[in-house]
Amino acid sequence: MLRKLLRGLREAAPETSGVNRELATAVLLLEVARADYQDQPGELDAVRAALATEFGLDAVALNELLAGAQRESHAAVSLHDYVETLNRTLSVGEKVQLLKRLWDVAYADGKIEALEEHTLRKLAELLYVPQADFIRGKLAAKPPA
Repeated sequence: MLRKLLRGLREAAPETSGVNRELATAVLLLEVARADYQDQPGELDAVRAALATEFGLDAVALNELLAGAQRESHAAVSLHDYVETLNRTLSVGEKVQLLKRLWDVAYADGKIEALEEHTLRKLAELLYVPQADFIRGKLAAKPPA
């Protein structure tokens, strides 16, 4: 009886999305870059730098990842699949590092808009990053005055 129940639960379990860690990271970085509804070249450069550093991508692979992330981001109704992928595949330390990269993107134009900070706070909560690490990431990414 227990075996039948477990087999039924396994069969009824939702499949994981087809989103990989690289795509999920790229989508979140783009979301932060666009959070203030302004296209800043420095923010896109920061997204590219973060992805190249994080995943060691060459120019061709980086362009393909960004193109895919932009398509996904424009078509997405929710960030759930991307956040779920990252929660499943990243350690706490890796999530803190990702948040630091998200702050770097937000600060790329020299200032943080309220919508950017709101987006970062929401992502930190969804990724289960502690508030103390959220603040440390903000301070670490802030350019010197």
